[in-house]
Amino acid sequence: MKDLFSGQAELYARYRPVYPRALFDYILGFVTRTDAALDCATGNGQVARSLSPSFRSVHAIDISENQLSHAVKAGNIHYQISPAEHTPFSDDTFNLVTVAQAYHWFDTAQFCREAKRIAQPDAVVAVWGYDLATVEPRIDPLIHHWNYDILSKYWEAERTHVTTHYEHLAFDFERLPSRDFQIIADWTLDEFIGHLRTWSALQTMIHAVGDGPFHEFLDELARAWTGSPRKRCTFPLFLKLGRVRKQRGDH
Repeated sequence: MKDLFSGQAELYARYRPVYPRALFDYILGFVTRTDAALDCATGNGQVARSLSPSFRSVHAIDISENQLSHAVKAGNIHYQISPAEHTPFSDDTFNLVTVAQAYHWFDTAQFCREAKRIAQPDAVVAVWGYDLATVEPRIDPLIHHWNYDILSKYWEAERTHVTTHYEHLAFDFERLPSRDFQIIADWTLDEFIGHLRTWSALQTMIHAVGDGPFHEFLDELARAWTGSPRKRCTFPLFLKLGRVRKQRGDH
C-alpha cells in the first residue's frame, strides 16, 4: 500500500468528510458476533471510533505513524502500524474487517487472502469509497473541471478505481446485498478548501509546478460561493460487502 497522506495528516483529521451512521448500521446488520473488528488503513481513526461502541475491541492499522498520531482515542481501540496485506494478528480473530476510501491503494488479491486468514468464519468484510462532491449548479462545474481536467495528470493511477466503484479490484468474498449512501457535510468555503488540500493529487501538482493553478481555482471558487456562506456538500458513497466462507486449508 502506498503512503500518500502522512504529509497532511493534520488536515486529513480535520477536513475529511464524516461517514454517515446509516452506513455502519447497515453493515452491522450483517455481523453475527461483535467481539472484535479491524479497520485497515484507518488514517485518523474515524471508522474505528464509529465501530468502538458496537464491539468489545477494535483494532485499527495504518502504515503511517503520523496519521496514527492524529487518530481519535477510545478505551477499546488499539492502534498499530501495519500494512493491511500482512498483519500481525492471529487466525480467526475478527468478526468484521473494514476499509474506508483506501482499498484502491491495496494489493487487493493479497488483502483478500489475509482477510480470510484473520477473519472468523462468517465474518463480514466491508470496503467503501466516495466520489467527487456536488455543491450547487454554479460550483459543481468548477470542481469537475479542477478534478478531471487540471488535476487528472497528477492523480495516481489507482485513483481511477474510485470512479469505477472498485469494480475491477479483487473482492474474493461471498457477496452480500449492498446499497449506496451519501455523505453530507455542511461546510463553509474555508472548510471546503481544507478538504481540497487533503487531496494527494494536489500535493503532487504543487511539487511539480507550484501552487499557482490551485490559487487560480480558489479565486474562481470564491466568486461562485455566493449566498449562504455554509453550503451542503454531498459525496456519493459506494459500498462492497462480503462474507468470509472458509474451507479447510484456507489458512
